[in-house]
Amino acid sequence: GDFRRKFADVRYSQRTRKSRTIRRLNFDTSLDYIENAARTLVENKEQKTALGIEFHNSDQFKADYRTDYELLPKAFTIATGVTVPRGGYQYGVKVRIQYEEGSDVALRIKGKPSKPI
Repeated sequence: GDFRRKFADVRYSQRTRKSRTIRRLNFDTSLDYIENAARTLVENKEQKTALGIEFHNSDQFKADYRTDYELLPKAFTIATGVTVPRGGYQYGVKVRIQYEEGSDVALRIKGKPSKPI
């Protein structure tokens, strides 16, 4: 049927000027919101937020958050004897935090090749 969709995305990225440790800060958040045309039911909603820190040694810290909501307007059968009841379902709520060790090998290599490459 007919629906209305609203979507918003905000991003911010800033390279630091004075920090001896942090090179760049990144922030991103978005909301995708779908409702029926009469605006009486939310049919789908997705929220995401991410924070990233890039360090001068190429290491990275990342934190992500995500949650999803979906409305099933009527029950449906997914297998013999297995029916998903109608209703609103929130799923995918997750937080992920990771630290990636960068490779600063390129910074340690010095000199010139003895022959052209």
